[in-house]
Amino acid sequence: MGTANGLRDLANKAVRRARKLVGRPDESPWVLRPKGGVRGGDGYVDFVIGLDFLNNNATLTRMLHEAMSPYGLSLLVANKTNVVKLTEDYRAGRDRPLVYLDLCSAIAPEFGELLRAAAGAGVYTIGQPALLDQWTYKARAQKRLEEVGLPVPATVVIAAGERSRELSAEERQAVGERCVIKPSWGVAGKGVVANVKPTAEAIEAARQFDLKDDYLVQRMIKWEKLGGGRTAYLRGYNVLGSRTLLWWAPETKLYDLLSWADVREHDLMPAVELIERMAQVTGMDYFSSEIAITSGVGQPRFVLIDYCNDQCDMNPVSAQADGPPDEWVRWVCERLAEFVWRRKHGRGETVGSSLWLAEGKGAAAGETMTQRVVSAA
Repeated sequence: MGTANGLRDLANKAVRRARKLVGRPDESPWVLRPKGGVRGGDGYVDFVIGLDFLNNNATLTRMLHEAMSPYGLSLLVANKTNVVKLTEDYRAGRDRPLVYLDLCSAIAPEFGELLRAAAGAGVYTIGQPALLDQWTYKARAQKRLEEVGLPVPATVVIAAGERSRELSAEERQAVGERCVIKPSWGVAGKGVVANVKPTAEAIEAARQFDLKDDYLVQRMIKWEKLGGGRTAYLRGYNVLGSRTLLWWAPETKLYDLLSWADVREHDLMPAVELIERMAQVTGMDYFSSEIAITSGVGQPRFVLIDYCNDQCDMNPVSAQADGPPDEWVRWVCERLAEFVWRRKHGRGETVGSSLWLAEGKGAAAGETMTQRVVSAA
């Protein structure tokens, strides 16, 4: 297998060089081997990331390659040019990677096929198909999260095929006079209607976005403004056993680093604990949750808004104006590299869970590390 793969790499490079010389650059990715001559073993590729617009020249690809190389790990991008071929290969038992990270199946069905093909071939998939329907589909997740006591908005689910209707008096009291109506399988806020009365007419109008989907009619949650005009809204992450928080502003869709000083100033550790509980309940190893910080009057201070997003945005702000901070993306890439290396060498999972936050000016004495253990397994 090693000799055949080497010949294939050489042949592919020759084709790409020929196309470049005649003015036809090849956007189809090839395997990126570790830098510095580090050998990664005889496997075809260790890690594959699936994202339709990504290529070998992208900033995110470079960050991943830099993180994987010290571990001797190889990397391949699955994008729109090679997704069908990779799906065929995995179904045929060819060229299977060790780990596959899916960041695209929610918006591109062909990447859903690749995810299922990889899982069916025995590849470890970050974004396990068996868990996705349970937790990323909001109508199914709603009741289960309520049952375990997690703070989610009061919600009435209108199932696909069910007629739009007026809410009962009890439902109306729970939802309130102004609500949010959104599809269960929403992506990037599409199809969401906010600050409307929960009437049958409003529900029916919102459902025109996708008549085949279930819909959630939810109480509107009002979040605070903190000092300096900061929006009191977070994205909390579980990244393969590590937890982290970023500031996120729904009105601008912009991220910002969150520091240890921020945690102390705004008493944010309960938000970390929410992500810890979500990880335990869902069993998912990579996800984000949106968390609103409220006044706490008549409702919990921290409320989960977007419960479980398994395809977190990793394209950094240096490459995409509304992307997450580069420092955070590098940290995620490092966690991915460590995870793949552990699986490759049979080292098992890390013990316990850790919290990573940016270092701030308000760091206490001795608090210079960006990672610390917050709970034991």
